[in-house]
Amino acid sequence: MEQQATSGTASAVLTPPAMRLRSVGVSFAGRTAVRNVSFNVDENKVTSLIGPSGSGKTTIVRKISELVSDFVFIPQDNYYKSAEYISNSNITAFNFDHPDAFDWELLNQHLALLAAGQSAPVPVYDFTIHDRSDRVRIVHPAGIVVVEEFYS
Repeated sequence: MEQQATSGTASAVLTPPAMRLRSVGVSFAGRTAVRNVSFNVDENKVTSLIGPSGSGKTTIVRKISELVSDFVFIPQDNYYKSAEYISNSNITAFNFDHPDAFDWELLNQHLALLAAGQSAPVPVYDFTIHDRSDRVRIVHPAGIVVVEEFYS
């Protein structure tokens, strides 16, 4: 149901969110992993779930996928640039948390495809070789697309 909001001479149509998440928690083996997460996902908007490594982004996204059928998520990890030139002994030389570590152009291309109602061939990053694998995951457009990322 849409609502009309006015302020002086300006007005806007307010629509309810496509998804409203309230007080979600996730536990594993009796231990709380994530607690009391709430947010809205607006229809026809790009939504990013952001936070540092280990903050529970993937856990929340998996929980959402259990609850919402018209939903897809894209992990930003899949858009890392190659770090194959770095060995495991000096892997800390590659800053995986720096914005330059990501292929933003490809991510933006894939989001544009999904927004246009087309599928996107999302790469699969392989941390054992520090590069994208030969595999891709075909992501189909959905009513709700969430990018799980570090930056917004």
